[in-house]
Amino acid sequence: MASNLIKELEPNLIKRGDATYSSIEICISQNKIFGFLFLSQFIPKIDQVIKKFQTLYNAQKSNDYKLTLIIIICDEEKYEYDLVLTKISDLTCFIVPFESNFKDKIFKNYNIISLPTLAIFDKNGKILEFCSNLEIFDINIDTINGWYNKFNIVNELKVSRSYNIGDIGFIPEHRHDLIYSDYLVKMPNYSKGNWYCDICQKAFNKEVPNFYCDLCSYDVCDSCYEKRSKNF
Repeated sequence: MASNLIKELEPNLIKRGDATYSSIEICISQNKIFGFLFLSQFIPKIDQVIKKFQTLYNAQKSNDYKLTLIIIICDEEKYEYDLVLTKISDLTCFIVPFESNFKDKIFKNYNIISLPTLAIFDKNGKILEFCSNLEIFDINIDTINGWYNKFNIVNELKVSRSYNIGDIGFIPEHRHDLIYSDYLVKMPNYSKGNWYCDICQKAFNKEVPNFYCDLCSYDVCDSCYEKRSKNF
């Protein structure tokens, strides 16, 4: 979905809070990560959710403000939207206007099914993490640092194309983290110890390193990873 959509939105975004968030363009240029927070007035603990993000914002004051918050109010009626807008009046963030169709685009592309949800993206629109409901209350400054470090690891992989065992990678087809492994970590799919790439379907010797996902037994060769990651 990419930063183009964010840039397209920027002239109409509602800005709240202090001057830290001067513009989306500057946040992108500073390699910040973006949190799209989906809210509704019907969320049972909406006041606690808003307080949580105000606390996180204050905690970042000594942490270079790595997370840029963009709030998407999902209520269908304007008066409902305005009620949430009033609640977040003191929160430093950008807010998507009621008239914007951004909500529909992101719901369709990323299958947002519950509220509240926080979707963490890098500046190119790549998902780094999803947090929903009670998971949001477990977020702390270390969590934000972890997302930011993950974003930096992806950038380093894209620039160097030189992988180290344990590096983290991503491709659009797969939602989970892909770990770069020497295959001493995980025995692959074939009985003789070989493994195959789930994209190109080619078989490889177990000693050939690859990106893999333990959750899904999903394996990707270097060639396919490089082709897909060029889309980031």
